[in-house]
Amino acid sequence: MSDVDEAREFMRRQLGEDWEELLLAAGAILGPDATNEESDAAQQRAVDLISETGDDWTLETREFAAAAWQALWPK
Repeated sequence: MSDVDEAREFMRRQLGEDWEELLLAAGAILGPDATNEESDAAQQRAVDLISETGDDWTLETREFAAAAWQALWPK
């Protein structure tokens, strides 16, 4: 399984089947012209959204959420 496939599966497990819509609504998906600052902020919004939906969050899980977002929307 590729990194992108693993990231999609993580997002599905954490946010459900409509994970892309939830990330979009949270402002966590940006276009290719986004600045590094905009990208960093969007990644943080994604991690925060995922953290809010989970029951048992550790630093390791937050880091994996950030890595999953990065795999899906690389800078």
